[in-house]
Amino acid sequence: MDQPENVLRRHVLKMILSTIEESFTDPEEDEILDDLMTSWGILISRPKLSPLEQTQQLSHIKYTPPVVLDSKHDESVITLENRGLILAAGTTGFRTWEAALHLGTFLSTQTGKKFISGKNVLELGAGTGLVSMYCSKSLGASRVIATDRDPALIANIQECISWNKLNSKKISASIWEWGTPLECPDNVQDNGQCVSVDTALGADLEFILSATLRNQETINAFLSACGTNRPLHCHLRVYARLVTSANCVCLLLSAASNLLACKVAFESPPDEAQEGFFHSISIPILTYKVTSPRTTKLD
Repeated sequence: MDQPENVLRRHVLKMILSTIEESFTDPEEDEILDDLMTSWGILISRPKLSPLEQTQQLSHIKYTPPVVLDSKHDESVITLENRGLILAAGTTGFRTWEAALHLGTFLSTQTGKKFISGKNVLELGAGTGLVSMYCSKSLGASRVIATDRDPALIANIQECISWNKLNSKKISASIWEWGTPLECPDNVQDNGQCVSVDTALGADLEFILSATLRNQETINAFLSACGTNRPLHCHLRVYARLVTSANCVCLLLSAASNLLACKVAFESPPDEAQEGFFHSISIPILTYKVTSPRTTKLD
């Protein structure tokens, strides 16, 4: 069956063959190597996937972070996703979106890293788990909980935790149906209780948030997970593709749970200046920090 890597090989080989043919000066004497033509014949003879089957194919994608941390180690993160997929099985989580790459870019800075290093981190709507795994692998998070409502996404993240050779005692993936209490995995519990979360992250959550924050059960579960019984260090990044959506989120957050929301002064570099987590900036992505009034300032 035609796998994504074969589609890429066929595309590249077709370009190579076309370039070679265009360079011919004597059609009767010039010819293409038999090995190339044999490879081309094998590739085009493979059964092709239907459009529906193509959307269901997941591949391992390797993301390289910006060269900001001055690390000598491989900081790349492998995910399992379909880059061409928009929506499947009622979720948009089977691909990494620009907001997650924007978030990863911000966290790669020294300012962003302060929110992660040595902290217990919770990601809402983790999707492919890129941000969670990056926090665990490269940013020095103490413990990371990647959450999503879709069991298939959680299974993918768990597989990728292994692919990335991450310490399973420091990162886990868990289903969280918003509006219900968060069930913490064993590795993020202390004496049978879920550890308090220092930093909560989310990318492209604005539409879901605007629909669910009116649910008091969700608010209670979220605040409980972030540790309401002690000074709250909860920094939720909410990304919006439209300014009106972002403002709506901040109003909902502030009104619903007496939280403070402020825009973070960060923009991803222009396309030509990006050094990793490459993504389009043609549509503005805004970053918001949401904190409790009791939170100690962390800059």
